[in-house]
Amino acid sequence: MWRKLMVEPLQTTLIRMLLREIKHDRRGEDPNQKVIHGTYSSSTQCHNIVRQEKKNDMANMYVLLRAVSTGLPHMIQDLQDSVLKYIDDKDVFQKFYVRMLVKRLIHGLSMSVDSEEPMINKLKQACGYEFTSKLHRMYTDMSVSADLNNKFNNFIESQDTAIDLGISFQIYVLQAGSWPLTQAPSSTFAVPQELEKSVQMFELFYSQHFSGRKLTWLHYLCTGEVKMNYLGKPYVATVTTYQMAVLLAFNNSEAVSYRELQDSTQMSEKELTKTIKSLLDVKMISHDSEKEDIDAESSFSLNMNFSSKRTKFKITTSMQKDTPQEMEQTRSAVDEDRKMYLQADIVRIMKARTVLRHNALIQEAISQSRAGPGLTQASA
Repeated sequence: MWRKLMVEPLQTTLIRMLLREIKHDRRGEDPNQKVIHGTYSSSTQCHNIVRQEKKNDMANMYVLLRAVSTGLPHMIQDLQDSVLKYIDDKDVFQKFYVRMLVKRLIHGLSMSVDSEEPMINKLKQACGYEFTSKLHRMYTDMSVSADLNNKFNNFIESQDTAIDLGISFQIYVLQAGSWPLTQAPSSTFAVPQELEKSVQMFELFYSQHFSGRKLTWLHYLCTGEVKMNYLGKPYVATVTTYQMAVLLAFNNSEAVSYRELQDSTQMSEKELTKTIKSLLDVKMISHDSEKEDIDAESSFSLNMNFSSKRTKFKITTSMQKDTPQEMEQTRSAVDEDRKMYLQADIVRIMKARTVLRHNALIQEAISQSRAGPGLTQASA
């Protein structure tokens, strides 16, 4: 339609202008109008062919993407069913799956919490209820935490005196026995002043609703958003609570020493050094000393020339990455669980048989065990 209204009425005028220019360049010699008309028509025809091919390509791509989006979830489900059936070391799979699920849930890496439930149900069908009991409790904790946040917000609004937390505050309350989480070895940490009010109010709210329960804050797993207003354009960085504590120290001073950071955050030297290095790596802060190593005499300042392609970004930490130490800890936990299982299995067999030869006991324990490959290593 737009071609008939705009392009075609101008076609004669465009050709006339083109002929006039050619005639002027040839010092009055008339050009061959048939050639000009033929060239224009050929160009238009080629353009129409290319445009039609693009339309066909786009149509084919749309059909393909629609088919993939419709069929891919079913293909993935079928693949999951097949894979789960042929996994021999299900205890190893369970340990690694739980560890990765924890990171997805806590750091918000899943598409949604609901998207994890179908996989948990498939694991339950393939491996049994005992295999997924903790996974179900983890999933429940996430749902309960969402409801708990709503109740906490209502609690704040219902106070006699108006309370302004100053920040958007969200928490996850997780059962200690269901999540493979432990308090960090260097657990000393002073909550930044900007967060103290929110923490105190939530502790008050929780103690009033759940008597006899104790809250243990896992600060090393917490994250928050920091808005950087001192640059040419505003940036929003998602950082850990440790990184946030370091950055907030610059609200009151342009330069901060290592000792001042240690006094304000109460972090151990190892944890504080690691946190400062993570901020130096992304160039959010600058090391004022000529030395590359960080020591007690080091001083730091904000990088006033910081720039990023994205106005909103996340600083990835070692807690969100798979480290060799975590891999080794997971394997060690699997071996320890297998040993405990075998010991219980042997006791159960000997109570039933009373007397049994050593070789026969080994064969009986292996036949009754569900550990599969790797059992000989655990029994060695």
